[in-house]
Amino acid sequence: MRKYWGKVVKRAAKEAGAAVFTSPEKAVISFLLQAGVGLLLYLALGEADVGPEVRIASAFAPFLIFPLIFLWKLLTVPASIYEEQRAEEEQERKGQVFFLSDLYVNESHVDNEALIRRGLALPPEDWINAKLEELNFNWRVQYKGGVQYVTKDVD
Repeated sequence: MRKYWGKVVKRAAKEAGAAVFTSPEKAVISFLLQAGVGLLLYLALGEADVGPEVRIASAFAPFLIFPLIFLWKLLTVPASIYEEQRAEEEQERKGQVFFLSDLYVNESHVDNEALIRRGLALPPEDWINAKLEELNFNWRVQYKGGVQYVTKDVD
């Protein structure tokens, strides 16, 4: 779990940094603009009837851009990481189904060998699922028709 959150924090910081500091020149310009806005707020509030704490807090407010973007990224990055991992997992599963289809043709010498090799047909669902179980995979296929299928995790 610690490794996962370390990855999340690292990616959130990288994305927030890329959003705020796209280049060294832009980082310097951004800092100068934030400092200018902070100074203007400090001076403008000097004429208002507020205490020094409010003036100082207002002067530092423009510098919260990076922390705010970082917090926003920290909330959104886990969903992105999950989706990326899920897409990678689906690609790996498709590769395994392709491998098992090739294995089926090599072992069985079936009539529709050419169709299976070209990806126009699949081996029987029961055969693929039995091989997945034999190879200790924690997922199975469910055919949807033609060469369409979905993969499902098993307990």
